[in-house]
Amino acid sequence: AGGRGQWRWGRRDRGQYGAAGGEDAGSTCVECAGGKYAAAEGAAAEAACQKGGAGKYSGTLGASAEDTCVKCGAGKYADAEGATSGSTCVECGAGKYSGASGAVNVWTCEDCDEGRYSGTVGATSVETCAACGAGKYSGTGGAGSEATCEEGGAGRYAVAAGAPAAGQAVAGLWA
Repeated sequence: AGGRGQWRWGRRDRGQYGAAGGEDAGSTCVECAGGKYAAAEGAAAEAACQKGGAGKYSGTLGASAEDTCVKCGAGKYADAEGATSGSTCVECGAGKYSGASGAVNVWTCEDCDEGRYSGTVGATSVETCAACGAGKYSGTGGAGSEATCEEGGAGRYAVAAGAPAAGQAVAGLWA
């Protein structure tokens, strides 16, 4: 529940609500809970407190605008509205990254390309995606470990480090 403050000449400030009760100095108003805000003055019910948007959070009591909400950082997302702490921001999984802040769903997390992998959780850049070593390839996008990188095998080769597939060796040349 929100905090309580004194009525100011019978008026409820933005970010607060309360039943009508006049200008009695003993009357109280209630602040909107964390993760919510009320932009209008004089709100009579808690329903006037709107949830902050997905991809954001706020622990501020009595917020009067959504801009008091803080965006989840790059490499994270939050799909719930009205979040009250940064712990609701979920990190992109291994093999994925996102440079966007304020992301609202997991689809913002992009896969490392085939031939690359990353064990980093919450990565913020494609640079965290490492190439499979020379002579190895991987056809798996969004790979979370180097274990997805395979040897080219007899009669096959990897064109370059980070190759998405093994090429077929021409008979009599490399095989």
